[in-house]
Amino acid sequence: MLNTRKVLFLENSIMEVSKCGDYLVALDNTYKLHIIHPSKLDLIKSVTLTKHPHYTHKYSNSFSASNAGLFIIPFVKTKKGVVYSFVKEISRKSVISWHEQDIECASFSKDGKILATGGQDGKVFLFDTTRYEVLTTLPARGDYISSISFSDDSKMLVSSCFDKFTTIFDIERNRVLHNLKSADVVEKCSFFDDDRKIFMILRNGSSLIYDTIERKTQALENHFRNWPSSLDLSFDRKYAVVGTRSNALYAIRAEDNAKLLDITLEYSGIGVVRFYKDMLILGTIEGALLFVDYSVGSDELECALNVKDFSKAREVVEKNLFLSIHPMMEIFDKEWPKILKEAVNMLNGDSVDDAISLVEPFVVDVKKKKEFEFYLMQKDVVALFADAVEKKEFDRAYELIGQNRFLVKTLAFSKLEAHWNKLFHRAKQLLEENPVMNQRVAAATLAPFERTEKKEIIAQLLKNGEVFSQAEALIKKRAFKAYFDICQKFQFLKETELYSKVMSLGEKMMEDFNRLEREQEYQKAFETAKVLSNFPPYKKSVNDKVMIAKSKKELIEAIEKGNIKRAYELVETYEVLKTMPQFKILTEDFMKTFERCKEGAYQGRPG
Repeated sequence: MLNTRKVLFLENSIMEVSKCGDYLVALDNTYKLHIIHPSKLDLIKSVTLTKHPHYTHKYSNSFSASNAGLFIIPFVKTKKGVVYSFVKEISRKSVISWHEQDIECASFSKDGKILATGGQDGKVFLFDTTRYEVLTTLPARGDYISSISFSDDSKMLVSSCFDKFTTIFDIERNRVLHNLKSADVVEKCSFFDDDRKIFMILRNGSSLIYDTIERKTQALENHFRNWPSSLDLSFDRKYAVVGTRSNALYAIRAEDNAKLLDITLEYSGIGVVRFYKDMLILGTIEGALLFVDYSVGSDELECALNVKDFSKAREVVEKNLFLSIHPMMEIFDKEWPKILKEAVNMLNGDSVDDAISLVEPFVVDVKKKKEFEFYLMQKDVVALFADAVEKKEFDRAYELIGQNRFLVKTLAFSKLEAHWNKLFHRAKQLLEENPVMNQRVAAATLAPFERTEKKEIIAQLLKNGEVFSQAEALIKKRAFKAYFDICQKFQFLKETELYSKVMSLGEKMMEDFNRLEREQEYQKAFETAKVLSNFPPYKKSVNDKVMIAKSKKELIEAIEKGNIKRAYELVETYEVLKTMPQFKILTEDFMKTFERCKEGAYQGRPG
């Protein structure tokens, strides 16, 4: 169910909706500007900006507006677009006439300082929004530009073309970062995850996530039954809402491209999706402008979640489906592993109905539903395994594990491992006390597991009881490399309490390294990393982190010494450095200088 606060009917296809000054404005494809009261949502008046005879396509991406009150209108068959300003009154700011064919798409940067236009001529121009002079251009493509979008910090641009190539462009450094080939034309896209990733919707009904740092597609899903036509991300950038040319509206989790909602509307052809305050605004090609209140019921939801009444919480969400993407709903993901384990235990005890009831509020999520159904279908195997553990038929239990690896997540497996650890610990203690005298007793202690996958560990333990004291001596000397070498040779050492303590130490050292690196205590971080590099599970990870940390240290030193060239060389090599506060300050200083010089150049003054 959707909670629609109001619907306005504006007759023609809605092309753009934005806040301009004290008002909301909507632009339609007949060049009308509709002024709307921001709280009452009443239509105040409609203004015809031009009587140009040719209208744009109903799903055109060529209209755009900024929060600063600027908007661009393309004029079909003129190769031009006009920029208007509306704060208290409408004024004409500039004419964009650089394209050799009509403007196909346009977008303002998030800070409102740059306007980008893409044309049917395959060209993309970037203009400053003070004088509307060309700042730069992207390499021309051989086909229409389909979509343009800026990063949240306004420092990058993504431009897609009908040739199915998408270009990621670094505005500050005025260069192409990379090009991506997709299966079909990109209709819309948006940056998220601190501008590291891009969420894209394609005309073939798919969506994908592209990581600009790793330069690879992370998730590709065919979610949409019809051509997706509109997109916006929630304010926290965690969820994407996608409109289509039909009456289907979708909510997608941006992190993993998982579909959360599939809603059927009364209206078809969703050309605009915009988050605004506590509302979701939907504009259709038939002129319907819907204001959906997506936060209704949030107080009731919070009360239910505070006491972990998930059934009640789901009932509240059913009354307002968009609560599914409310930040409070993240608790469903956090609690799911615990709920799933409890449900599997119920299946073990033949309480199928109870297990189904327990997971019911969670399995609205398709991924969670598949996880639970897997265990449900394996119920008979789970019962056989639990029976084998209960009767201490350990060879049969491990045979079942070999055939069904999911059994390691069951309660019966926890009991099996607990019993093994208890016997192993007892045998280990015996051998530590006297490896010769207690050999036979230790062997008898481990006899129940001698025909299982534990047999090699048992054999090693019984033959090499003296290595326990050797391992402990190495740890006392902090000779970690030698310790892990002996553990690799005698695998049973990895089953000991000492090994667990050493691994916990490694985990803490990694946390210390990350903290020191964040605090820019690089020398202490490197000292920690030197020790941690002797821990095989952390070696590669910490070495990679050290390389990045060294580049960060060098960047700071380069900036402090005024070696700007070296600073930018480092950022080009390690793009992650762009997020460092020192580099952000450097680029902000550069942009201030650039703006000052640009203004001087416009006025004919020397820098």
